[in-house]
Amino acid sequence: MSVQEVVAFVVAIGSMPAILKLIDWAKATKSGRAHAERERNRNALGRLVEAEDEAEFQTEWRRIISEHASHVRRIAIEWGVPENKLPQWPKPPTRAKAQ
Repeated sequence: MSVQEVVAFVVAIGSMPAILKLIDWAKATKSGRAHAERERNRNALGRLVEAEDEAEFQTEWRRIISEHASHVRRIAIEWGVPENKLPQWPKPPTRAKAQ
């Protein structure tokens, strides 16, 4: 076997994954699978953004409620309600440990 034949063999073996990917891409484009995957990825990204927005909203809302409760508690104390008659601040729930 000459050097040229060895080089041609190595290039042929090494380029097979790239050729297979190119064939898969062509099939996906022709069948519409590539477009469907792109849409699925866009939808997943949209759901992620919506979830982040919802988490931010919930955090802001909890802060507002906490401030309001603190304000009402302060007013009650100023009006003479003994602190031991006011309900205790709620304790946060325990988190389940991921396994």
